Amino acid sequence: MNSFRVLMFVLPVVLLSSCFKDKKTLNNLKGEWNIENWYEAGVLRNISGRMEFNDCKLRKDDCDGWLTYNENWPIEEFLAARFEYSFDTNDKTMELKVFENEATLSYDADFELDEEELILEYFDEENNFIRIELRKNE
Repeated sequence: MNSFRVLMFVLPVVLLSSCFKDKKTLNNLKGEWNIENWYEAGVLRNISGRMEFNDCKLRKDDCDGWLTYNENWPIEEFLAARFEYSFDTNDKTMELKVFENEATLSYDADFELDEEELILEYFDEENNFIRIELRKNE
């Protein structure tokens, strides 16, 4: 009986601390992030732009955001796309779904986040390793 009481006390504390951790991640993530560096297969690309993570409710499955960037080499390319994201703070993973023209591109990214820096790492549809380093726009 005592182990049942302990379990009934510990379980809500664990669930509550997980919820606070997710809320803190969401609060740090929301807002506008400038792309500082974009690496593809270990090569630094000439890309500038930003990602904007909109505020959302934790109970909602996917949150919304916008990605805009310019690539200036070898040809100038501009992209503006809506994306949806969800994250798992325990595994430090984020699922990104980018809606570009008629296509939906899905990526499972590892992420590192603090109040000023966000790093996303994933493999693209051609199996190239992508690392995006972003800095919070104050």
